[in-house]
Amino acid sequence: MAKGKAKKVKGKKKSGMVSFLMLTILLSLAFWHLPVATILLCGMAPTIVAYVIDMRPQKYAAMCVGCFNLCGITPFLQETYREHHSLAQVIQKMSDPYTWVVMFGAASVGWMMLFAMPSVARVFILMRCDRAEADFKRRQKRVNDQWHVDLSAKDKGAHEEPRDLAANERAVKELS
Repeated sequence: MAKGKAKKVKGKKKSGMVSFLMLTILLSLAFWHLPVATILLCGMAPTIVAYVIDMRPQKYAAMCVGCFNLCGITPFLQETYREHHSLAQVIQKMSDPYTWVVMFGAASVGWMMLFAMPSVARVFILMRCDRAEADFKRRQKRVNDQWHVDLSAKDKGAHEEPRDLAANERAVKELS
């Protein structure tokens, strides 16, 4: 029980350190590049929400939503750097509904990926298991045919004796 509490405390320290680091970066960015910090703070709101509501220590929701959200913000950040790089331009951009649709739409794709991918992965894993099972049964049938022994019998005493000892010896030589 003490080990479990120690792990939780360690995870909280790491999470707090990441939060502190992000806050420090955002504040320093706000000091030097206020237009960029404004776009990041407003546009990354879905990522911040995902980080706050995700209870897992790995913060998978924040990572998934954040990556897509950053992709949605990138065109507007590039536009800000290419043009005048002023706060007035950023305010004009942020008043355009298209900007919000692109930024939050990209974040919604991240949420969809977060919720859909476990099901997709499950399907692929089940397909792989079914293929492995079919391969195992095919090998088992081949061994049963070569050795004239039913390996799939439930009772160990239910195996039939080999019918042809010479055929079994040839099969062993072929396998060697």
